[in-house]
Amino acid sequence: MRSPYSLPACIALSLAAALAACGPSSGGPGSGDDVVTAELRIDPGAVTLTVDNNTPATQRYVVTAVGADGSERDVTALATLTVGTPGLATFDHDLLTTAPDRGGHAQITATWNALVGTASLTVLLRHTIIEPGAPGDAPGDAPGTFGGAASGGAAPELVYPDTGVIAPPNLNTMEFHFRPASGQNLFELTFTGSTIQLAVYLTCTPLGAGCVWSPSQATWDILASAGRGDEPVAYTLRGLDSTSSAPVAGASAAHTIQFSFDDVTGGIYYWNAGAGQIMRYDFGLRGGSAETFLTVAQTGATTCVGCHALSRDGSRIAVGMDIPGPASVSTLEVGTRAKLWTTAASEFPGFPSADGANFFTFSPDDQLLASSSGTNLVVRNANDGTGSTTVVQNATMPDWSPAGDRIVFARAGMAVPVANPGVGKGSIVSVSTATWGDEATLVASNGENNYYPAYAPDGEWVAFNRSANSDSFDQPDARVWVVNANGGAPIQLAAASPTGGDSWPKWSPLPHSYVRGPVYWLTFSSRRAYGLRPGGTSQLWMVGFDPARAAAGLDPSFAAFWLPFQDPGSGNHIAQWVEHVDRPPCDQGECAVGEICDPDGYCIPVIN
Repeated sequence: MRSPYSLPACIALSLAAALAACGPSSGGPGSGDDVVTAELRIDPGAVTLTVDNNTPATQRYVVTAVGADGSERDVTALATLTVGTPGLATFDHDLLTTAPDRGGHAQITATWNALVGTASLTVLLRHTIIEPGAPGDAPGDAPGTFGGAASGGAAPELVYPDTGVIAPPNLNTMEFHFRPASGQNLFELTFTGSTIQLAVYLTCTPLGAGCVWSPSQATWDILASAGRGDEPVAYTLRGLDSTSSAPVAGASAAHTIQFSFDDVTGGIYYWNAGAGQIMRYDFGLRGGSAETFLTVAQTGATTCVGCHALSRDGSRIAVGMDIPGPASVSTLEVGTRAKLWTTAASEFPGFPSADGANFFTFSPDDQLLASSSGTNLVVRNANDGTGSTTVVQNATMPDWSPAGDRIVFARAGMAVPVANPGVGKGSIVSVSTATWGDEATLVASNGENNYYPAYAPDGEWVAFNRSANSDSFDQPDARVWVVNANGGAPIQLAAASPTGGDSWPKWSPLPHSYVRGPVYWLTFSSRRAYGLRPGGTSQLWMVGFDPARAAAGLDPSFAAFWLPFQDPGSGNHIAQWVEHVDRPPCDQGECAVGEICDPDGYCIPVIN
């Protein structure tokens, strides 16, 4: 990374700053006290080290103070050297030693007498992993078998993930699905990027009509740390019959996988429709499965806790209780699950609540809650539920903008006089929250149905569903689209949502970055097949979104991937994101069943 002073391997200070830091009291780089130190240089300024199969590489550095007159002084013994990428390498004075199992890029920083110098480091990791079941001892060793095999055999097929996927480095793991060619029983999966050459040897773990490889978290971390914020990593699968006296290997077409620079943070709360409860996953904890957050018994509902929305900071949740909609609404503090207020239940069991709602959104400051029963948009005080006011007619599925100045919603082609959980021939409209006027139609329906709008974290884009059918729930042709928040031509997320059956798009509230610039994370529920696992049950999928590509009118999406913390047998919907997962401190009492008190004093789920 280039310094703000535009020097590739050092940072020059102004003459006045240098004089203050390194003037006569400190001595100059030369022999006289009148010499002014202008910059700090690190040698080597750029270096690539290679780590071969758990053997760390080393490099000694020299730090030189350079005077304004060009004179130099070796200050290595006085300077402090650090590595910018945690876990990649460490310093012992001037000696850098790489980790035995990490590749990647880093900035080396030297500091001395208020001067700062930088250099670049690249670590190329060459690593081999032989999974259990794959032969690893000569003469039948897997690497040797492939090394001696002829080429030109039948090609295995990579099935999942789709090529072109991008993932956060701190994802737990990701399954790789493939179909072997006839007779193949031994496989070599190779990953090649600018900082990694990883070879994995494995046998077939059966899955459906093919095989699955589930990398351990340690293996995933090797791959993800090397690919963090870098160009895509290419991977190819070769397969052969290890029992043959003259094995012939066949190779698949190459796929790519890419990683964002940043870890994804915050959490997701989603509806497990089969159990009728809200589940939660905390990306900050990493590992394990989603935890049960809110059940029927905890809310006072009788059959179901379903539709929900959370405040952006994760401190509050609004939930709809029981069906049919509109359900009565209950708002709770997330950390304690203490109820703040609840709307009146229906006077007639089995019928909608007169003051209920199906869809909710909090204002960015958590002070207001907007909701809709499918007819009109209502706003009330989020602290106690008072002041319920109808502000927009024929408005449903609202989402508040990150800036708080507008709400986007779906408007039915024909207003309905009674509560309705769906919308027909919907258009996407936004309205000013200052006046509850200044409406702007972002996407006008031409007979198709546009619904479930949601603002991107920058407020510049709105994701939504589009279907040719009038009913809005889980339509087989529903796809995810996006439109600029000021209007314009909608863009289908063709890479992420190519075939239909995708619904309820929701954004992570925090922007992230990758090698090309900003990237946003978007989730949706989908009935698609998960690689070799059959589809049909709604599951949560996640995809990267490049706002620069959207601004250019191009498909801004990458290939989507299945979120690995969920139960593949449950129907999962409405993945609402928060910036922070709010948890109770342990000093408020014992943690709940399935939780432990962490070192910071908060109740967290037990991770197996």
